[in-house]
Amino acid sequence: MRLHWADESTGIHYMEVVMPLEWQESPEGDYLLCKVLAENLEVRVRVELIQNLPAPVK
Repeated sequence: MRLHWADESTGIHYMEVVMPLEWQESPEGDYLLCKVLAENLEVRVRVELIQNLPAPVK
């Protein structure tokens, strides 16, 4: 999936093709652990900073 998010510490925006790996819940907030396919790199993205998170349609 193509994901658009902002970095939690710098505010820099990214748009990459990622493979979601795990949803992580914590007292600080929810995170999506995913793998950036072009760079073979795992990133932990704060859910509130995802700009285009898909939502289910009823």
